[in-house]
Amino acid sequence: MRLTTMLRASSVKWPAAPLLIMVWWLSADISRGTIPAYWPDGTSVTAYCLFVIAPVCAACAAWEAGRLRKGRITTLAPVRNRYVIYAQALVPVAALGLAAVVVSLTAVRLTMGSALGWPTPSVLAMIAVLIAAHSVIGFAAGNTLPRLLAPAIVLVADYLWIALPPTFNAMWVRHLTGHLETGISVAEDINPTSLLAPVVLAGGIAAGIVLASAAGRRRLLGALLGTAFAASASVLAYSLVSDWGPSAPVTTRAGAMECEGSAPQVCVPRELAPNIPTLQRAAEHVLPKLQTAGIQEPKKLSYVSRATKPDERTWPLYVPPFMTDDDARASIATAALPPLPDCLANTDAYVGEPRSLQIWLALTAGVGPETVTNAYGPDALDQIASVRKLAPSE
Repeated sequence: MRLTTMLRASSVKWPAAPLLIMVWWLSADISRGTIPAYWPDGTSVTAYCLFVIAPVCAACAAWEAGRLRKGRITTLAPVRNRYVIYAQALVPVAALGLAAVVVSLTAVRLTMGSALGWPTPSVLAMIAVLIAAHSVIGFAAGNTLPRLLAPAIVLVADYLWIALPPTFNAMWVRHLTGHLETGISVAEDINPTSLLAPVVLAGGIAAGIVLASAAGRRRLLGALLGTAFAASASVLAYSLVSDWGPSAPVTTRAGAMECEGSAPQVCVPRELAPNIPTLQRAAEHVLPKLQTAGIQEPKKLSYVSRATKPDERTWPLYVPPFMTDDDARASIATAALPPLPDCLANTDAYVGEPRSLQIWLALTAGVGPETVTNAYGPDALDQIASVRKLAPSE
């Protein structure tokens, strides 16, 4: 059967336009906060949009299943294998999912403005598996539930499964949906387990359904085997993320760093390389002032992952995609603070003293009062006014 014929006979033509418009709008809106040229962050936007794409594909699959069931296709003369019939019914659903992914990536690329390399293959593979698995699950629901109710039930249930877990106290649940976080640091990679866990869960359930369906007349045996397979996949997926908090553990990005200069050397990921001259100018201005205040000059200024523990002579920088001279000065000055140990980083102490130190360092480094006020609030200058009046020895 030709693809055009399958598309014309399929239900996917009804939700296609609203879905693609919604995906374009969501992707363009979310990707405004992504790091230009960094595709792991950009591709995660498409995975974030799964809460729209997957439910619609699953609902369309449920409708197709109900349509075939109403026509009693499987009871007719066996000209074609029933799985061939099912596959042909799902081809337009897969085409709709592919179109949504392409639209999302296009919106991300145009919003990013520039890109090095291509979308992250591992994330695209996860998205493809999840769309296929949700479609199979939706098709199975359409074969079981009332024909007219099945698409609506599948649409709502699938949406809730992906969208609700971030509100649960059991935070590990959110890592099983494939609904990836956006805003990944350019010094970090997407945690591979956060891609594997949802694939294991959804793929295992879909495979269990196919296994149960393939049993033919041995329905009880098929149901037991399918349930056992799906349960095993669920347990495995849970074990992968059971001890995670709201975010996946950090995975440090290997390589892709560009370094220039010496005393200190400035190192940033290649996507942020245009900021190196700005950082070097800021270092020439800031470091002598900090040295006068008694702070030893670093050997290296580096944008590092949260999982990296820099040595004492390496200052960890935060480098936004577009930074002014004042931004660069403030970033270098506050990098003089050593990383807090985990026992303090998770308490209110993180909100107290380090803020005063950051303000003092920024002002000492020559950052303008307006920039400091914008960054730390209108009371920033008053907060350390008394300290600024003290002699250096005091």
